[in-house]
Amino acid sequence: MVLAEIGDGRIVNLQGDSAMADRIREHYSMVAETFGIDGEAVHSFHAGIHPGNTYRRPAAEDPDMWSNSVFTNPRVLHFHTCGAYAPAEICWMLIDHTLSVDGVDLWQNGRLCADAFEATRRCLQDWPELAALIAAPSRAIGLGD
Repeated sequence: MVLAEIGDGRIVNLQGDSAMADRIREHYSMVAETFGIDGEAVHSFHAGIHPGNTYRRPAAEDPDMWSNSVFTNPRVLHFHTCGAYAPAEICWMLIDHTLSVDGVDLWQNGRLCADAFEATRRCLQDWPELAALIAAPSRAIGLGD
């Protein structure tokens, strides 16, 4: 396992399995040199908000289709890295993440916490069908789930 440390919109360090971290660094260097871009840049990230998004085929059958389909599922946090522009050149897909905003979890273990903020809580009250979907989101994202 390798953990990436990000600071000020940049990959600051890779920690963990040193052989794997070296392979990642080499890949980033090759891509950055090939395109003449900033390899340490982290342009942006977004987490999925569509609890009905489902992907039933194994991700390995078509990784490109998978990555372009599941990023809207709340289980997926998607980073644009290696280039200071969208979508950049290397994508990270984190599964079942926890993401906090001002100390409040908005996603917890890949579940959208729409009741965590007043504005989104009102949406759940106004649209009970949305509340039902968020309460029982699709967990199928092509990873043997």
